[in-house]
Amino acid sequence: MAGRTQLDDFREALDAVSVSPGGRFAVFGHGGHYEKDKWIDSVDHHVHLWDLQDNREVYLRKKNLAPEGETDADKVEARFRGLDSSVFSTAFSPDRKRVAGVDNSGTLIVWETHSGQTLVTKWVFPVFRQIDDKEMGGILGFKCIRFTPDGRWLLAAGADYTVRLFDATTGEQLHSFESHQDTVWAVAVTQTKEGRLLGLSGGGSRDLVNPNRRIPGARDYAIRLWDLETRQEVRRFVGSEGEVASLAFCPNGRHFLSAGKDKTVRLWDIASGELLRTYRGHTDTIRSVSVSPDGHAAVSGGNDCTIRYWRLPMK
Repeated sequence: MAGRTQLDDFREALDAVSVSPGGRFAVFGHGGHYEKDKWIDSVDHHVHLWDLQDNREVYLRKKNLAPEGETDADKVEARFRGLDSSVFSTAFSPDRKRVAGVDNSGTLIVWETHSGQTLVTKWVFPVFRQIDDKEMGGILGFKCIRFTPDGRWLLAAGADYTVRLFDATTGEQLHSFESHQDTVWAVAVTQTKEGRLLGLSGGGSRDLVNPNRRIPGARDYAIRLWDLETRQEVRRFVGSEGEVASLAFCPNGRHFLSAGKDKTVRLWDIASGELLRTYRGHTDTIRSVSVSPDGHAAVSGGNDCTIRYWRLPMK
């Protein structure tokens, strides 16, 4: 695409945006929002496919369903259907042939990108939790989903303080990591030069389902590093001063970035657990951080309605 392209005329706030490997397509959904202490679910629960090169939505065409006077081409629907509440995260598989999406009711779906066909549907019963010695019930919802670099597995962040590992082909839950004490908002995955699959998870701030409001939690802002093969926790990274909303591995395999409610982007050393740098400049919660393919820079954006560019160490 040459120059700047603006995609507009959406009826609800956009969430769960992912760009395909190669950058040709993007998928997105609509997340809900809070009005004071009340949660308002989105109206559109579908996941949409957008062609970034042609600047148009790619619909799922329904053959032989058009009413009299209309052509088949007039009968179109959102590409990926089946979720039933606010869409919080999407992901492309490394080969671009599949798309995964998760919602606020605890549903995970994997679709075939080309046809929009549903390949996997999984609903997860949440883990029950207690606050102040009172059972609060299971907290529904997935917050983030990522394919592993080999496309075999999916790592999902849960509102019920768990991180779950799924088989991306069958939907079978392979493991549940449960050391977090608060809602898990973000996960990231990578594969080392030796072939080890690693995952990161971070979060904080508990959510109640009934009444539908947020309450202060354990303030567990520690980021966990998991060995996805052995299912073991490798290390914790302590130092974030608020909810961790986004995580990104650096291409060098030695570092990762975190960002969130404390308005900072933080650079961590994976081997030692050391916090190397803290980047300041945002004036509100940072919702997302990404690293350039060459690892020399990062971009972040958030509630202050700004996008900031950061230079990363060359080593």
